[in-house]
Formats: sequence, C-alpha cells, structure tokens
Amino acid sequence: MNSIFLTNTPYISIPDQDSFSYGGSQQWFSRTSLFGTDARLSRFGCGNIALSDICLYLTRKLHLSTPETSEAESSNHPISKQTYLNYARMMNRRYTFTLPFCGCTGFSLSMSLNHFFLRRRLPYRAHYMLFNTQKRMLSAIQTSLSQDIPIILAIGPNFPNFRGKHGITFYTSSHQKTPEKNISFLPSANHQVHAHYVTITGLLYISPSCPMLSISSWGKQYYISYRELRNYITKYGTPLTSSIIYIRPLRRNTAKKSISERSK
Repeated sequence: MNSIFLTNTPYISIPDQDSFSYGGSQQWFSRTSLFGTDARLSRFGCGNIALSDICLYLTRKLHLSTPETSEAESSNHPISKQTYLNYARMMNRRYTFTLPFCGCTGFSLSMSLNHFFLRRRLPYRAHYMLFNTQKRMLSAIQTSLSQDIPIILAIGPNFPNFRGKHGITFYTSSHQKTPEKNISFLPSANHQVHAHYVTITGLLYISPSCPMLSISSWGKQYYISYRELRNYITKYGTPLTSSIIYIRPLRRNTAKKSISERSK
C-alpha cells in the first residue's frame, strides 16, 4: 500500500511563538474565566476547530472565499492567530454551537458541515459513519485523502463507563512531511487521549498490517496507530461515538452548478 497525504499543501499554518502551527488549536482561546464563549471553546471546542480547519482547507482548494473564511484570510499571509480565532468564533456562532461539558456530537458536526456547504454552495456533503468496521473506516479514509479531502476523527469517551480514562497514544516523528517506511515513532506526552476530535491529514503504511494516521490536534502534527484506534473502539469505546466524518464531493454536474451559483 502507498502512503497518502493531502496535496493542497501546506496545511493550515499559523504563526505560533517561534514556529508555525499545524492546524488550529482550541488551547489558543482564553481560559481566564469559567464562562463565556472563549472559555467554552478552550475546554470543549476541538470539534469546532476541526470543522473550521476543514472548511478553510476546502474553500482554498476550490479557490473560493466565503463571508466566514474571508475573516481568516483577509490580507494576512500567513493567517495571524487573532484572525484565525475570530474566524473560529464565527464558525461556532453560525454552525457548531459548542455546548458546555459535551461540546459537539459527531452527528451535529456532520450537520454543521452540511449547513456550511449548502449555505455557501460548496460541492460537498458530509457523512458520519455509523457502521464503521475496520475495513470500511480505513477504506473511507483512503478514498477521502486520495481526493484531497481531510477527515474528522472522533475519539469518543469510554463506554459505558463515561468516566473511564482509557484512550490512545499520540506519537511524534522527526520527519514531518513524508516519512520513510523505516521511520520510528515516539510516544508524545499525550497518551490515553479520548473524548476528542482531530483532523486526519495523511495515511502512512509502515507495513501492510500497521497503518499510521497523520493528524492535526492542538495545532501540532501527531500520528496515531490505526490498530490502537480500533483496539480502543472495541475494548473501551463504541462505534457510535468513535468514528469518522468523511466528506464526499458531489457529482460533477451538480458541483459545477454549485460553484457557478456561488460565483454569481
């Protein structure tokens, strides 16, 4: 199997201290108060960040601008952190409606994406995968990435013990673009991760039986083992809350019509 990465590079990149981020981060929102939009997004806004990044990526891919994404793009190249935060707040206000303590569900995020696509006439439709067998989920990831479309991965809470602490490990790599097959991955400080949304940006086959997923989370690039993910879903989670939101392009004639209407 060949490795697959998004081709519309670079991915969402924002100046962050002395380097550049890999996607947005909910940790950029202020947590100085217990209430308010920023406090809520800093704690439960990972779904909103994933949606915001994907919408920005797809509009760039189509060379389009919407009233929302223009808030981020403006005249800043690259996007500044402040303009990105304003953009993410707008996406939450108009589409995701992040709730305290529970954030967003996979179903609500897919509906929010479709609301954006329909409202701005983008030729895509989002689907939350219910029957996510190991082969079916991996096939959907391969198909989406080969079409240059990111995927939202929901790493759900423990089930039925929602207070459980089991999760999966995020790995780092010294090669951040297209690692070789003999590359090694090191466990990061983020382990036992659960109840969290990330964006899948690549699929690496270290061996035929050990695919690794390249992901964007907290503004950084990590890797997760697909085998460990499936093991978590089977032992500690449930396919209802640990699944993917994949996006399909509309048929060619419908897509042309949507873009044509959008440009009027």
